[in-house]
Amino acid sequence: MAQERTVWGMHAGKTGDAETLFERQGVIAIGWKDVGDLSPLKTRDDFKGAVARTYPDKKPGAIRNNAGQLYRFVHELAVRDVVVFPLKREREIWLGEVTGAYEYNAKLDPGYPNLRRVKWLKRLPRTKFSQGALYEIGSAMSFFQVKNYADEFLLSLIHISEPTRPY
Repeated sequence: MAQERTVWGMHAGKTGDAETLFERQGVIAIGWKDVGDLSPLKTRDDFKGAVARTYPDKKPGAIRNNAGQLYRFVHELAVRDVVVFPLKREREIWLGEVTGAYEYNAKLDPGYPNLRRVKWLKRLPRTKFSQGALYEIGSAMSFFQVKNYADEFLLSLIHISEPTRPY
């Protein structure tokens, strides 16, 4: 299948602490709250500088990694892209579609102020996906592009006979 939409993986914090925010508010969100509003930052170097200033003890590799995730969340993630979100509290994978541009909103959850609106489309058990797909979305990063198994996740959105839980 030719991939028509970009697929992204999203985690809700190390302990899944943002899962409720994702579910109740229809968003995905990324932390780095101390960096503040990311909308004035335009280039990768802007993001690297902001992360380095905010977290002066971070190693250069960690600064590049963090800045890259933030840059992609703000500037590469697009409306209609697909988000794959593995829950920690349940053995489910949520699939959604990005519906909004980047927003900074510390009122929804001060720990996760950088967000994008999402329409959750399906909730499927992890057992519906191959082990390779599960490994890929088990990334240590908070936000990442799904490349190797993107088609598997896209197909799960159009496969009508899969059971889903309504929202």
